[in-house]
Amino acid sequence: MVVDDIYKLLGESVAARRKALSLTQSDLAKLVGLSRASIANIEVGRQKMLVHQLYAVATALQLENAGQLLPMAQRLEHGPSNVRVHIGVPESSGSPAMTSNVTARQRAEIENLVSNARPTRAGSKAGKS
Repeated sequence: MVVDDIYKLLGESVAARRKALSLTQSDLAKLVGLSRASIANIEVGRQKMLVHQLYAVATALQLENAGQLLPMAQRLEHGPSNVRVHIGVPESSGSPAMTSNVTARQRAEIENLVSNARPTRAGSKAGKS
């Protein structure tokens, strides 16, 4: 698994979008409640982001959803998309219970992020076991 690549690619996406909007690292840091040093570290892949921070960064960068920051589908190989995601939202009768602060849209985005960010070993192809 190439976990470090995920954060490097995410950071590159953040930096590219920030620059496209003519924002400084300090500007973005103020918008999301992080330090400028944290933004710098995120942009080079040295610092990981929590899910709520990912949403805050996507919002500050004027994106429709957080998944737009994840270019994994185009830049990393993937295995079959059969990942089951548990994000701490209770389920009953096969449907997610909406008793938490996670909306249906956020749940779908999180499941999509996890599926897209799941790299496989080099040389394996989608559909192979």
